[in-house]
Amino acid sequence: MAHFIGYIKGARGEVSRFGTKASDMDARAQGWGLGGRVCIEHDSMQERDVVHVWITRGSNGGRQGDNAFYLGAFAFDDGVLTQIAAGDTFPLKD
Repeated sequence: MAHFIGYIKGARGEVSRFGTKASDMDARAQGWGLGGRVCIEHDSMQERDVVHVWITRGSNGGRQGDNAFYLGAFAFDDGVLTQIAAGDTFPLKD
């Protein structure tokens, strides 16, 4: 059963994709020199969803992990949005 849903819109219109707690969801949008990546996963130990956000150097930036800046991980704790990690503390998964 789907736990996550993602949308993307480009030149050929909008599409959606589903993800489960086990599969997570990974989205990227890139220009030539700047891009972004968002991964959402389910933390089963805390029973919450966690969003990880990176700024990348886009399509021209070489290997993603070498040229990405990790903005942080975010989750709702008791209804309050909380940054649970920050800086270059979480490696970019390829």
